[in-house]
Amino acid sequence: NTLHQEQLAAYLNSENEYCPDGVNVSYVQPLSPDEIFVRTFERGVGFTNACGTAMTASALIASIEGFITNSKVTVYNPGGFVQCEVKNCGDSWELALIGNATVLGDYEYDLQDEKIQLVHFQLAEEQIQYEKCKLFVKDKIESFL
Repeated sequence: NTLHQEQLAAYLNSENEYCPDGVNVSYVQPLSPDEIFVRTFERGVGFTNACGTAMTASALIASIEGFITNSKVTVYNPGGFVQCEVKNCGDSWELALIGNATVLGDYEYDLQDEKIQLVHFQLAEEQIQYEKCKLFVKDKIESFL
């Protein structure tokens, strides 16, 4: 149920004494010592499938609060997953967001008489594998959506 998160985000992103410039609101569910699920209501956007800043911050807080015990954390979200590395360096923290950029496919267009027409499209093999991975993630986190 996302109603509570949506109401809290609406309040914190309207005129209020706590966050005058607004704020992202993320809810975190620990899954295992090295996995969390994050749902983010992004300021100015609403519920988003993925937010790198929120996933990294959530991994940090989960580590500080002891919800996770490994330095490398898999962070699931409605859009898939990433890994975050969280290292305590005494009086500071080092954070890394580990993910990939994806080529969706190869597109070929024809431009004639100022009209654009798609001639050819082929989904990239990387994207095909990513779609399979998203199905796996969806099954794993379905109860949180």
